[in-house]
Amino acid sequence: MKRMVFGWWIGLLVLLLVPVYAHGAGEITLRINDFDRGEPQYGQIYVSAAIQSEYELQKVTAKIDDKEIELPFRDCNYYTDNACYWGDYFPLNGLEQGTKTLTVTAQDALGNTQSVPKSFLYDAPPEVTVAGVTPNHLVQNGKFRAQVQASDALSTPDIVATISLGSQTIETIKAAGSLDREVDLSAYTNRVLTYKVEVYDGRRSPRYTLAYLLYVDPVDRIPVSDVDGRIVDYDGNRILFVSPEGSLRIKQVHNGSESFVYTSPSGLESFHVSDMHLTRTGAILSIGQDYGNIHVWHDGQLIDTGVQTTPGDRGTPTYYLTVQEDGRYAYMHPQNILIDTETGAVTPYSTEVVPLLKKEHGSLHENNGWKAIIQSTVSGRNQIFLESPQGTVTQVTYFNGYSSILELTPFGGLGLIYNGDFYTYAPGDTLPKKITPYSYYDMSFYYADGSWYQSVNGGLFRLNTGMVPPGDYTPPHWSEPNKALTVTDVTYQGLKLSWQPAVDDKSVAEYRVYRDGARLATVSGSTYSYAVTGLSPAASYTFRIEALDAAGNRSPVRPSVTAVTLDVPTGDSTAPVWPENAVLSVTDITYSSVSLAWTPAVDDLGVASYRLYLNGELLQTVSGQVYAYAVTGLNPDTKYTFRITAQDAAGNVSAEGIEAAAVTLSEKPVPESASLSLTAKPGFLDVGSSLDLKIRAEEAVDLYAFLLKLDYDAARFKLTQVWLDSSFGTEKQDALLSTRTASGSAALAGTLLGSRAGHEGDTGLVTLRFTVLQRGSGEFVLAGGASQLADSSGTVSPLGQAVRLTVHAGGADYDGDGRIGLGDLVLIARQTGLRSGEAGFDARYDLNRDGVIDRTDVEYVAGKAAAAG
Repeated sequence: MKRMVFGWWIGLLVLLLVPVYAHGAGEITLRINDFDRGEPQYGQIYVSAAIQSEYELQKVTAKIDDKEIELPFRDCNYYTDNACYWGDYFPLNGLEQGTKTLTVTAQDALGNTQSVPKSFLYDAPPEVTVAGVTPNHLVQNGKFRAQVQASDALSTPDIVATISLGSQTIETIKAAGSLDREVDLSAYTNRVLTYKVEVYDGRRSPRYTLAYLLYVDPVDRIPVSDVDGRIVDYDGNRILFVSPEGSLRIKQVHNGSESFVYTSPSGLESFHVSDMHLTRTGAILSIGQDYGNIHVWHDGQLIDTGVQTTPGDRGTPTYYLTVQEDGRYAYMHPQNILIDTETGAVTPYSTEVVPLLKKEHGSLHENNGWKAIIQSTVSGRNQIFLESPQGTVTQVTYFNGYSSILELTPFGGLGLIYNGDFYTYAPGDTLPKKITPYSYYDMSFYYADGSWYQSVNGGLFRLNTGMVPPGDYTPPHWSEPNKALTVTDVTYQGLKLSWQPAVDDKSVAEYRVYRDGARLATVSGSTYSYAVTGLSPAASYTFRIEALDAAGNRSPVRPSVTAVTLDVPTGDSTAPVWPENAVLSVTDITYSSVSLAWTPAVDDLGVASYRLYLNGELLQTVSGQVYAYAVTGLNPDTKYTFRITAQDAAGNVSAEGIEAAAVTLSEKPVPESASLSLTAKPGFLDVGSSLDLKIRAEEAVDLYAFLLKLDYDAARFKLTQVWLDSSFGTEKQDALLSTRTASGSAALAGTLLGSRAGHEGDTGLVTLRFTVLQRGSGEFVLAGGASQLADSSGTVSPLGQAVRLTVHAGGADYDGDGRIGLGDLVLIARQTGLRSGEAGFDARYDLNRDGVIDRTDVEYVAGKAAAAG
């Protein structure tokens, strides 16, 4: 039973028992105004009195029964009725319902008083209980039972329950006080109906209203959970959903707890989220105006990876994001990069980092060695084909129309959509099986834990798809589970798990490894060991192994083992060493950052940590399982030397380190300002692209506040967002930012908070994000004089000379023939290898504005030329 008691609506049937005005010996005239006729507040009415008096009023009170409040002075109106107004909300809680008398009493400075009564009917709304239904309710077997109870202190409420399909009313049920009736809805299978309950207590309009959605189940569905919002992903344990107010949240199905992920900033409703997926510890999503940056949410923190999701030539995304089965990494195609969903680190894809088991990009899906592809047949129709890990190709669909791949499971099962209907296919089936007929309502499908799930609005259900092989209800098992799982190669930070193969009447599809109750990894059914790393010394851990078959049956007994990692040896004197030809590489060089990657060192008991040095100074210490690091906050056009050493848990440090050097790119502010710079984030630009401009203070001394005035070409660029740079401060915590914008200009004021010293050295101030509206060159100008910096003592230093930056978007028509073709490709290809500052360098050919004309610039023009034909 779900009990819903709604707030008090105050019935105000006003019966005037006295004249509108009352006079007190000619000294005080008092009128009680009409009660608030708008939306009544919870358990209260608004009392207002208009009073005229010869002497100054000292006190005005309002009283109902034995409850009395003092009314405060509000205002005087000497132009109409020459009266002053006193008023406030009067709480009605604790009073019995029925006819009540409100008495307002005024007293002046000489002690004269005047009292005026006014009567009204205090009628609270009924108390209502609605049972047997949830906000997104699944109607099974075609039967729905409507149950409503309503009670009221003054009358017996009338209940009206209606069930409708769109504007068509299917059933109307009326009752007094209590309603209980079963309704046959079997004629509306796979439809979403509206169940509405209204309760009246003698008035024309209802005093209570409730509306829920009913989904009439056409097949065997099992309710799993429901949320208040729209479901966008599900992984078997968690639901990722968008709430009605627009916030992205994660719900834990087992206990119902929710975590907040993201909501669009106030006033930036078009700055939205898209491409949302659950990860192992959080979520990954795109945030931006139309097309934004990829972000990861982990441990309560939202991290911007810096990876842009730019639109294609026809406005469609030019990327496909696939979260791997273990949820730690997301693969992005065709960029061929891996995104760490816990740190936000971005690296080129390499099998040395993670074996890529799952990949989706349009017509091709790959998962665990299986491939599903859409290709044309001899009749010209596009059909779906399935290729097994052994290379056997099977045609799956024979539709006379277009079908799309929704999901390829690790076992070769398919979920697909044809003509708006959902189908499933398992290896060995003759044809796909239709699961749900066409529906006009918001539905999505998810594959998790060996089963298919369907969301209808905010309701989540498990489907009986029939994908299991006929008669396969037998789970995998171990004949001797107590001996199935063993531990070897134990160190102070890792160990190796090995297990005996489980037995299944068909075959084992996968094994799941758990550490202390949490899933650690999933491996294929032909893998019988797993290396565990990242453990703490002298710590106890419990591991379990679970086997699953292709039908999703799980082993009822999960073998377990407990192991204790080694303590750090006191007599360990052997330091880590570097393998022959070990290297430290520097890539992804920008004007302010580089990416480091190194060959792992070797130690007899394992490497505990790596120390990174920048120009001889310790920069960072990372775990022994980390082999890459992004260095930020560097200065433009500067040479840096990097060195790395390895250390074991006993404190032994490698005798030698590996080194590398690099020069950061030039920022190119033109002309350079003595105190402020304006730079654009590298990347290709075209109409619809996002452009990020950063304003920095150079060589600042005690920088406490700033005032910036930026002008730009509003015909070419549209300002969509402004945010404070994290190196200056955190907004609304230790710093504030105020923004005033107009077409073609923006005024920005920022300051630190509290008694503290200002920033020293180079400091980022703000980032402004623009959308490109037109192709061509546009200029951004940071106005001199109007742009100012201030120190902590309030001394203001104006910017002497304006800072200008020209940005070029979408202009690769170098030969001027009105199109991007082969001639343009030749012209840019001949510029390959030239860097900013070198003789012959032409910034027009540096399309992604990274300071070098390289293969990426040429590939961009080649793609445009090929598309133009």
